[in-house]
Amino acid sequence: MEMCIHSFVFLMQAIHLKTTSSISFDMDLYLPDGSYTFGVGNSTFLKSSDVFFKVDKTTYSLKDQSLKFMNRQIYSGSDQHGKYSIIKNFYLAGKANISTSFTIYDDCDAVIFTQTYHNDAKGTNSDSYDKTISGFPSFRVDSYDTDLGYLSFDGFMAGDTKKHIGRWNLQTDAIGDGLRGGPLAVFDEQGRTFLISPFSRFMAASAWHDSETGGNIFWGIMGGVDEVSENFTYSTIIYYANGINKAFDGWGEFLQRQYGEKEWYTWQDDTIIFLGYWSDNGGYYYFKTEPNKTYEQTMTEVINQEINVAGLNMGYIQYDSWWYYTGAGNGVKTWQPRPDIFPDGLESIDNSYAKQNGGKYDFLIEDLGALPLQQEFWDDLFTNASKWGMFLYEQDWLNGELDRVEKLKTDLFLGERWLTQMHDAAAKQYNSIQYCMSNPRHVMQAVALPWVTQVRVTQDYHPGGEQWRIGITSLFVGALGMRPFKDNFWTSKSQPGDESGKIEPNSALNAVVSTLSMGPVGPSDRMGAINTSLLMRCCGEYGHIYKPDRPITATDLQIKRKAFSDVDMEVWWSFTRIRVNSTAIDVNWTWGVVLAVDTPIGLKLLKEDLKFMVGSDQCISEQLAMASQHHSDNSITTPKNNIQGIPDFGWRVNLNYECNVKCKPFAQPRFSQVIGFIGLGIRYAKEWWKMRRLGRKMFIDHMDQLFHKAIYGAPIGGIGCGTMGRGYRGEFARFQMVPGIYDHTVIQANQFILCIRKNGKTVYQKVLTGQRETSKTLKSWEWEEPREGDVYHALYPRSWTVYNLDEFNLRLICRQVSPVYPHDYKDTSFPMAAFIWTAENKGSEPLDISIMFTFKNGRGVKDDGNGGCHNHLFDLDTEGKRVSGVSINHNIQDMKCTYCIAGVHTDDVTVSCKEFFNPRGSGQEVWDDLKEDGQLNPEGEQVEEKSGAFTSLSSLLHLLLYMAHSVLRLFTIPTGRNTCTGKGEESAAAVCVQASVPPKQTRDLEFTLTWDMPIIHFKARENFYARRYTRWFGMDGEAGPRMSSYAAANYKTWEQKIEEWQKPTLENKNLPAWYKSALFNELYYVSDGGTVWIDPVQGQGGKLVRVTDPKDPPIVQEFSRFGYLEGHEYRMYNTYDVHHYASFSLIMLWPKLQISIQYDIAKAVESEDATRIKFLTSGENGIRKRLHAVPHDMGDPEDEPWKRVNCYVIHPTCNWKDLNMKFVLQTFRDYSASKDEAYLKHMYPVAKYVMETAKKWDVDNDGIIDNGGFADQTFDAWTMSGASAYCGGMWLAALRMMIEMATILKKDDDVLHYREILDKGKVSYQNKLWNGSYYNYDCSKGGHHDSVMADQLAGHWFLKASGLQDDDIFPPDRVLSSLKRIFQNNVMMFEDGNMGAINGTRPDGSKDISSCQSEEFWVGVTYGLAANMIQEGLLEEAFKTAWGAYHVCWEWYGLAFQTPEAYMTDNIYRSLGYMRPLAIWSMQWALEKFHPNLMSS
Repeated sequence: MEMCIHSFVFLMQAIHLKTTSSISFDMDLYLPDGSYTFGVGNSTFLKSSDVFFKVDKTTYSLKDQSLKFMNRQIYSGSDQHGKYSIIKNFYLAGKANISTSFTIYDDCDAVIFTQTYHNDAKGTNSDSYDKTISGFPSFRVDSYDTDLGYLSFDGFMAGDTKKHIGRWNLQTDAIGDGLRGGPLAVFDEQGRTFLISPFSRFMAASAWHDSETGGNIFWGIMGGVDEVSENFTYSTIIYYANGINKAFDGWGEFLQRQYGEKEWYTWQDDTIIFLGYWSDNGGYYYFKTEPNKTYEQTMTEVINQEINVAGLNMGYIQYDSWWYYTGAGNGVKTWQPRPDIFPDGLESIDNSYAKQNGGKYDFLIEDLGALPLQQEFWDDLFTNASKWGMFLYEQDWLNGELDRVEKLKTDLFLGERWLTQMHDAAAKQYNSIQYCMSNPRHVMQAVALPWVTQVRVTQDYHPGGEQWRIGITSLFVGALGMRPFKDNFWTSKSQPGDESGKIEPNSALNAVVSTLSMGPVGPSDRMGAINTSLLMRCCGEYGHIYKPDRPITATDLQIKRKAFSDVDMEVWWSFTRIRVNSTAIDVNWTWGVVLAVDTPIGLKLLKEDLKFMVGSDQCISEQLAMASQHHSDNSITTPKNNIQGIPDFGWRVNLNYECNVKCKPFAQPRFSQVIGFIGLGIRYAKEWWKMRRLGRKMFIDHMDQLFHKAIYGAPIGGIGCGTMGRGYRGEFARFQMVPGIYDHTVIQANQFILCIRKNGKTVYQKVLTGQRETSKTLKSWEWEEPREGDVYHALYPRSWTVYNLDEFNLRLICRQVSPVYPHDYKDTSFPMAAFIWTAENKGSEPLDISIMFTFKNGRGVKDDGNGGCHNHLFDLDTEGKRVSGVSINHNIQDMKCTYCIAGVHTDDVTVSCKEFFNPRGSGQEVWDDLKEDGQLNPEGEQVEEKSGAFTSLSSLLHLLLYMAHSVLRLFTIPTGRNTCTGKGEESAAAVCVQASVPPKQTRDLEFTLTWDMPIIHFKARENFYARRYTRWFGMDGEAGPRMSSYAAANYKTWEQKIEEWQKPTLENKNLPAWYKSALFNELYYVSDGGTVWIDPVQGQGGKLVRVTDPKDPPIVQEFSRFGYLEGHEYRMYNTYDVHHYASFSLIMLWPKLQISIQYDIAKAVESEDATRIKFLTSGENGIRKRLHAVPHDMGDPEDEPWKRVNCYVIHPTCNWKDLNMKFVLQTFRDYSASKDEAYLKHMYPVAKYVMETAKKWDVDNDGIIDNGGFADQTFDAWTMSGASAYCGGMWLAALRMMIEMATILKKDDDVLHYREILDKGKVSYQNKLWNGSYYNYDCSKGGHHDSVMADQLAGHWFLKASGLQDDDIFPPDRVLSSLKRIFQNNVMMFEDGNMGAINGTRPDGSKDISSCQSEEFWVGVTYGLAANMIQEGLLEEAFKTAWGAYHVCWEWYGLAFQTPEAYMTDNIYRSLGYMRPLAIWSMQWALEKFHPNLMSS
């Protein structure tokens, strides 16, 4: 008799795990004695030995039957690795109840062995620290029917010092075990490999080889532990792959899937990214200085020589152990710079010592060993060290701590706690950690510590040594996501003046190994001796190290030759996969790297020896042919096929899409640019600390930049009401509920869950959206892995997600709708969204489909657990559509906020609710409730298990009970949980909609999400505001249920208006497909730009009422105050120099908002704030806001915007040369669109004020304003002097507009006045700046005065866009010549025109590197340039230019729905989520105004 359960076959009390398409190895488990074997095909690799546990000084084992078998359980489940089955055996070892278990996965080549102590066990220690107190699993050291080899790690430097490779048989005598042992790989000559290592409790785990030769090897708890606590669990993993490298890679991926991937964190470690100078052992300046100089003088001269003189872009300097005080055993005595080393200090720190030595921290001190025990020690250490600029901490002598601190060998938890405390303190400061002299257990523990990014894998460098031989140990370290480091090296054979006589004959070999390791590249020569040309072969011009896609490692060939033939050689491999980004086709090029040293004569390297060669059938020439046929409209995110019910245009990706490009925020200017930032940096740091002490953040927080997360899709919500972001896989992420403040969190409890039932039984239940963020909560929930063919499609303000569950003949489409459409100032302000799930049954049997929507309080931050949250059920149809749901009532930073999730009642569905569940718990209750019958039971009700004929009756009773509950609520005050959540608790709720879907039919299951946060304030709390939507829903905070009904009743109307708006553009065949996606999807920022749309309120008569200033124009009183941030990271409202570009979106779609902003700016122009402030760039003192100057911004949400403007204190913006001009340009542009003469009359006097202020900047009275020799315009790090193309052109355009406005208003004197200035200025502009091909950057004598600026025609662009074209100011032939030169230099010179327009180039087409901003690509500037080209008839050039910006952000760098201000050519971005890219609507403006025939066809 056979009974199949998952992958197992039970036969004669034995279990055989068969090799299948999913499992690649064989496992046999014999139940009576618990023995097991592992093999492949007909070959046996491993046979188990014994199982033992030591308790009460006695060893209990299966072999001698002293370990008593008590019981067995077999069950199944799933986790992040997939489905599994567990076989669990319970034993009695003396008085200790202990279990062992096998976790066997259906689809993973891994087995987890687990030991669990179910009660305390004492007297457990062994007679040696290097033995174990338990043994499970265990294997005999022997070979059977095939020759076997092995690789083990042992010793320090990650187990490199005593690593072993040899044959696996009865003569095997050297296996890495005990406290210094590490992973073990057993393989045959074909490379088929089983890899064994600890899987948990790495600092307490050990292996024990019990014999000098042959014998057995056991995995368990280290031998010094004398007491094991109740419920202590330890696990071991055995992982199989057909290949040694594949086994390590797969094992590492499995562990990282368990504990978290490292990749993101390694990209935050600048020592891995940039060249750096090292002073470690082996370096020339290790405990040595230049003659008669201090270390401080020596290091300063090194910096000056190698960076300033030699031109090397060094990103950092490593200071080794020579700079602080050491004590006994060369340990740290005081981690403070010695005055004889650094007379000026690094910066004073708070000394931290053991209490035993008079300090303030708890330490464990044993002989020469000392171990800190308090988290506070590490927090203070890293906080203070960060003040010096430390960003990498090297923890050396890890093996020494293990040797010297006895308790690390006897305590189950101390080692893990020590390393975790160190890590957590580093993480708070964004500091990376390097492990040095580590044993393998330290490296294994680091897999759970993401900021440990690198590990030393060789002994200390000494010139002429062989520390470069890292290929074997890199296999271990690299697999776990960390970067192997081979230590510093000399780049030159000898050092001038060195009397030691040391030489380094292999400098180039050391350099290439360092580079290919993906770890630091650290030269350590004497100053003047660094081989610059050698190092520049390792890195790019910025000092960015060239990197392969994986650390270089020994090939299988090398390891097998050593194991089976005892041949020593080095044959390593790596590869770089280069995506063909310049052509946007989804094709990869793979470039393999092989490093071979000391190879025997006649060695042949075959294709199968190199992983990157396997399966690479397509040749490079074929790929090149494909690339040559590419057109930009074939972008990888442009839909390639039609999906019924989804537009053919938009941003579309598969749900299993991953952005393979790792980007970093800009943080490292060239050294030539650094000098200009030194003063700014010092003053900024002081201001940052000042703000931090006040509990505030800087308006631009360079200390805490946003890092690359390529996860976002279209956000939800209207304009100005707060927004919630969504990931393209469905995550609820990036919350902006606190006005202007973003929480970039992903909330695991906010999900849509699918339950499928057939014939009264649940056959499927999975979380569809997102992915598991943490295994600590909601453990009972199962996630559906993204499937091939499932897609996400965004066309803002809507999105669609398609799920194909072919095994059930079911297709699901989730449609997300937000109420955002043009020329609407009511619904567009509403905080709501609808989710419509369309279930299509393509099969022949009916399906019962349930979708459960779960949601929790808060925004994924610590404050969510502040308590005081209470949930309430509701059921109503006040707005024309019946909904049932749950309100989650809570406060967000003392502002009342209510989330409401609801299901919509229709004839075909049943709606049920769960009023509360604990989002921090396992989620078992709500999960099982849904699984029981596809519905949710009223709170507190438990329905008995039902089956067969009782299912329909039970469901009916369930429905009647729920209806009764709902009816009762119509006549009573809503009641929720009896109590609010307490401190540390969170609250979640669920709503389920169920429908029966007949064969070949569809059903819609509808949900709404609303949030009611009516009254808000900014950080200063000086004024209070009501969000605009409260004009229709009130300010009491009780409108959430009513808004749910409104959303359900009106979402179809929203969609109709959205489709009417978008249809003409989408159906226009003259427009590229990518442009249609960019045009609408970039609009996300109008709602998700930290946007507020508010009315001031005051308390009157015990309630809040709206207040208006009777002096305000009617349009302001009617359409309120509107503000959006410059960027998610640049927290300044309505930053005017940037809004200038973005304003086209508002004037075209919501013109009343643009006009409202203009009135706000005009009001601010006529005000002055004499508060004294220090400007951070110059250090000069000045006043915050000058009279008759256009403000830079309307304030910081961390302060009190609109009351205190100009939070930007980098420069004195009252002297910026573009702000005043931009006010005039927008004023007339808006008038040209609105023809509102009242508006023009109001604005004209203000325009005169700002123009009179600007006239003073014409220092030589030539009719054109002069820049002041600093960055006095929107390019605030790029200096301009004298007349400039950018500011001078806008000045001329403003003069021309003033003439036009004065003419309309019959201001004849003003016409003559401005005409006189213009006539003089336009001549000066041409004479000073035109060079025969384009307009020079400025008229100075600086080195970049003749650079080609992408935005040189900004004045002409706005003038012509506003309906004014004056050929005398901007001669058409010169405009055309300039645009063509810009296209040639700034567009086509970079990635064949597929990157957009770089801000500045030199005349020869190379980058202008005079400023970090000159070598940036600004998305909004690129779109504005394209609009200018469209106006001049250069359509092909325009779309090519704009395509590059879209391509880089939305396809290459993975920055969809977080478009940055800028990016560079080396995967660097700046300021994610930015306002200026809305300038794409200036392209639409230009198309409609200048090419009406193209737009109408």
